[in-house]
Amino acid sequence: MAPRLLLLAALALVFVVAAGQGAKTVLPFAPSCSTSGNYTDGSQYKKNLDQLLAALPTAAGDNGWFYNGTAGTGADQVFGLIMCYADRNATQCLECLAGAPAGITGLCPGSRNVSAAYDACVLRYSDTDFFSVASRGEVFVIWGSTVDQVRLEDARSSLMNRLARTAPGSLLFVANESAPLIGSSDSVYGLAQCTRDLTAIECSWCLNTYIALLPGRFPNNTGGALKGYSCYVRGAILDAADTRLKGEFDARQMETVMVVGLWCTHPDRSLRPSMRQAVNVLRLEAPLPSLPARMPVATYMPPPDALYHTSSVTTGGNSTGTGTLLK
Repeated sequence: MAPRLLLLAALALVFVVAAGQGAKTVLPFAPSCSTSGNYTDGSQYKKNLDQLLAALPTAAGDNGWFYNGTAGTGADQVFGLIMCYADRNATQCLECLAGAPAGITGLCPGSRNVSAAYDACVLRYSDTDFFSVASRGEVFVIWGSTVDQVRLEDARSSLMNRLARTAPGSLLFVANESAPLIGSSDSVYGLAQCTRDLTAIECSWCLNTYIALLPGRFPNNTGGALKGYSCYVRGAILDAADTRLKGEFDARQMETVMVVGLWCTHPDRSLRPSMRQAVNVLRLEAPLPSLPARMPVATYMPPPDALYHTSSVTTGGNSTGTGTLLK
């Protein structure tokens, strides 16, 4: 087994042990908690909810950081979903998965319909089937410092529109890319992600809704993110040059170093350069290579076959990780 897979397996084991021993409670930002038709302690809905919340984190850890499923039947059936955000690492993800259920039940006691967004994950549950339909709620708004508005919007608008077209068609409903910021050595980075229960149409609608808000929310900010219960968009300017250079560098040389670095770490080993090829480009004795416009998203996923793994407490299961918990 490759070292990376061994690490993921070890993290998954740590997560299961932590979940069983009582993980650190994680609190959401401004959760949505229903106030009518509340359940009571000892009710069948409460029992189903406890069963679902106990199973969701482990099921998501086995299924690429996403899972949606149900518990119970009839009027007391509970529908639930949990997912990590793609730009969070495995440790942050595991902590959020393990601690989110306790955090939300403490803030929303008795609520039958709850949506909660955390820094590293999102959690929802309801007494009605909300799967495949995007939530209209906008939760987190995160700002950065400021930069020239015109240049930023030129780069960001085309970049984010590409992401909105790409993410709905990907297996994991995630896409990321970067685009050059004209007139500087910096690049604009973008990330778009939807919960994997959505249809491609609903994912596109959610992303485009948030992307349309970016110019107003972040007119000239170096970074900004909008997190909701169904999708997430993020944009940031990545500084290419070390600040210790104080702007004293050759732009062409900077571009060459960055491109060669990406070339040497190409995800397809067969497309990486030899040492001689890399040196020739660095010496400006050969042209820059043509690299793909998009690189894989760093989502810290388990091996591909884990996407089809079904937890021992569930029945059914597919690439989205949907299952039904038995009473």
